[in-house]
Amino acid sequence: MLLAGFDISSVAIGWSLMDRQGKVVACGTFKPAGIDVWGRLGSFAAWLDRFLREHKPRAVAIEEPLRSDASRTERSTITDRNGRSIMKERSVSITPLTTARALYGFAGVARMICSLQGLPCREVNQRAWRKDFIGVAQAPREIPAKQRTHWLKATAFAQAQRIGAKPDSHDASDAVGVCSWLYGEILRSARAARSTPARHTVESMFRSAAE
Repeated sequence: MLLAGFDISSVAIGWSLMDRQGKVVACGTFKPAGIDVWGRLGSFAAWLDRFLREHKPRAVAIEEPLRSDASRTERSTITDRNGRSIMKERSVSITPLTTARALYGFAGVARMICSLQGLPCREVNQRAWRKDFIGVAQAPREIPAKQRTHWLKATAFAQAQRIGAKPDSHDASDAVGVCSWLYGEILRSARAARSTPARHTVESMFRSAAE
């Protein structure tokens, strides 16, 4: 029995396979070909269909796309005609619309292919799998803001190596983290089923993957 985890983007897809003992049996990176994002989406769809048919995982997890409505507040100071300093604020989208469209497109295709193959598929927020895999949901405050994403990815890479995986990129090690979260979810669902045997939810599908 294998589980599959994917860190999906429009440029590179990290993938990981884990067995029923929680051991990473393989991981890597797939870079879809195409002259634009939609061409790469078609390349990804064909690759994922082949990948799932070849390895036959019992369940799949993908990192959920970033929120398209998330924004941050930018502050700047200007000087008016009287020489006074005035603080101005503006709301700036964290994820550009074109990026969000691509991410949701890739995630949607992954869910569609899993559905067509009858595979249960879960999406997990990056903060959730990081908390589960490396013990923190975000980088420590003492890490400079511009270096926090790199710190998180480097920490996940080191953790993937620590558990015996051999990632060839940060995308692959993130996929190991996603797959590790899925494995943990299956174990947690199985424990919950023992105390609540009458539950008939999506968790029951994941329990069957552990049997």
